[in-house]
Amino acid sequence: MKRYVVTPQNKKSVIELQTFTKEIKGHKVTMVYEECWRWGSFILDVPETEAEVNEWLKEEVNYDTLAECLEDYGVETIEEILLPDPTEDVLMITEDYGTYFEIVETWDGCASDFRAYCHGSEDSEDALSEEELEQIAEEFSEGWYEDYIEWAEANGWVEDYCDYEIHGGFEIKEFNGDYSEI
Repeated sequence: MKRYVVTPQNKKSVIELQTFTKEIKGHKVTMVYEECWRWGSFILDVPETEAEVNEWLKEEVNYDTLAECLEDYGVETIEEILLPDPTEDVLMITEDYGTYFEIVETWDGCASDFRAYCHGSEDSEDALSEEELEQIAEEFSEGWYEDYIEWAEANGWVEDYCDYEIHGGFEIKEFNGDYSEI
């Protein structure tokens, strides 16, 4: 694999969105824990060998040949498909890159927020009220700061996914394999 390092252009622009679900009073409730990090870095992988490219074609994009894939995407290289456009203001790493990304680090969390959402019940008589959702978020927050994910799991919350975003621009460069230089 050819590897690339992605870092934000600005401090306080890496956002982690950790999502949990739980059934409460017969409704699916989603809890989003959002953490803003002062800095972070990620590695994106681009298949390089013929075997890697063939696996990517089969598993990720469902094409028989690289030429067919490049033609459909209207590009000349696989990097144009797999690497983010550096002119974009927001990069959603997990959603766009799946198994082809690695989080190297995030550090110095500087702000966090907890939000609870109730799915498909806003119009029903037994819908959870805004006050109930705020109370659920507050309880989750207190438990989270007490014992993190162990608290969430012990209280019936199931982690769905964790996404990362970089806001305000980013830089991308080829990774030389030396983590100390990131």
